[in-house]
Amino acid sequence: MSIGSVQKYCNQGKIVAEKTSYTNYRRVNKDQLLKFMKENNISPEILEKNSKKTVLLIVPSEPERDLFQNFLIDESQKFRVEIGGDGIEGCIKAGLLKPDIILLAVPLPDLDAVLFCERIKGLSELKKSKIIIVADEGSIRSLEQRSSIQLSSILKRPVSLESFRQALESAQRYEVTYSLK
Repeated sequence: MSIGSVQKYCNQGKIVAEKTSYTNYRRVNKDQLLKFMKENNISPEILEKNSKKTVLLIVPSEPERDLFQNFLIDESQKFRVEIGGDGIEGCIKAGLLKPDIILLAVPLPDLDAVLFCERIKGLSELKKSKIIIVADEGSIRSLEQRSSIQLSSILKRPVSLESFRQALESAQRYEVTYSLK
């Protein structure tokens, strides 16, 4: 079942979907979609096989963001990339998109990173989102002193693409691999 098929069934009223505010995305209730698929002899396995992990990049520095984005585009069969330029925009997009992985480069110009992580992990629908932080040594020490947030990984600048790849693989396999405090 493709995205186009789901859109067609939504337009025909066969699958109930709500449009999200601020975007053109449609939100389909998973239980209703599974019921529809069962009624129409469509294997639910197709959802898992065709699903890409959504990665939300919250990286204010354009050169750094381009580096990560280009890497993820090269891995496009595995990932869908979304950009949340700064902390506030990133929070909004995280709430709308419910990404599997959030790459957060700190410091953020408009929001405290600890506050951002606490808010994200405090929302039940985002509890399973994995957070990878990119920071310099001073920011890492500050984060460790101020929070007990559980993260997937912390990458120290400068970040190599190999360490980023390993962090992505780890985030897909495990619940938590790094805990502050």
